[in-house]
Amino acid sequence: IMSCSAWQIATEKTVFPSQVVRYLGFIINTLEMRISAPVRKVAKLQADIDELIAAGHAGQLVPCRQTASVLGSNAHLLNSHGEILKIVSRESQQLLGTRVVASGWNAYMSVNHRMIEELNMCKIYLESHNGKPIRYESRQTTILKPAHKTYLLDGWDPNDDCRELITMVSDA
Repeated sequence: IMSCSAWQIATEKTVFPSQVVRYLGFIINTLEMRISAPVRKVAKLQADIDELIAAGHAGQLVPCRQTASVLGSNAHLLNSHGEILKIVSRESQQLLGTRVVASGWNAYMSVNHRMIEELNMCKIYLESHNGKPIRYESRQTTILKPAHKTYLLDGWDPNDDCRELITMVSDA
């Protein structure tokens, strides 16, 4: 219908109705009511964590930016894995912050044994708990206040086509 109306459809940007959709880097499954991270994304973060752990075991210093990248990727997965990811990275965040405040982002830092323990727990948790329930509330959600409804619909007659229709669309 749209192509007959001479509208160009950007198929790479179009998502047709689906029960499983990839959105902002997450997989949203409305059948299972779960949001999860793609396996590839989890595997990359685990590999990055392994690099930090290996550097810690070898006693090597790592760039603060590398540690920040790993912790940032970890924080991104809060949507699919939950708040526990904040807990299993506290030591790493603390040491990174202390080092950056003292010496700046171009500094290097060591990975201590507590960071290694945390990162190992984080790595295991990433794989074993991928997928968080999407909250579903069976109560009514009010979008328009009664005053707004009155303003928008006052005098509207669905059988009268001469009044312009109001269409409301939500990105949510």
